[in-house]
Amino acid sequence: MHNRCMRVLGLIGLLLGGLILVFLATKQLGLLNSPTNTTQPINQASNIQAQANLDAIAKKLNVYYIENEKYPVDLNELGPAAQDFSVFEYQLCSNDKAIVKLGSTTMVLTNGNAVLDEAGGCL
Repeated sequence: MHNRCMRVLGLIGLLLGGLILVFLATKQLGLLNSPTNTTQPINQASNIQAQANLDAIAKKLNVYYIENEKYPVDLNELGPAAQDFSVFEYQLCSNDKAIVKLGSTTMVLTNGNAVLDEAGGCL
């Protein structure tokens, strides 16, 4: 009976030792107590998509500017009615300056050039 108790205690000791090693390894690697921020990658992807959409509309606006020597009064002047421009906020400042916004990202267009600008507004 004595040998059997010693074996059981030995196995329990081995198990506890293994668990302590696993705990220390995960703590050392930063797998425990690290806040998991699952929204950050989604927000980054959303910002990248907004910038890509703004780049695409900026290219169309700059082609329009080069061809007509002015920016359009309305985004619908850019192309077929099948394209949905309702997601963009568009503001014509003057013939050579316009602003396009998508969410919190702003693109300022001046004389055929487009620049991302957080403060963007008609001044």
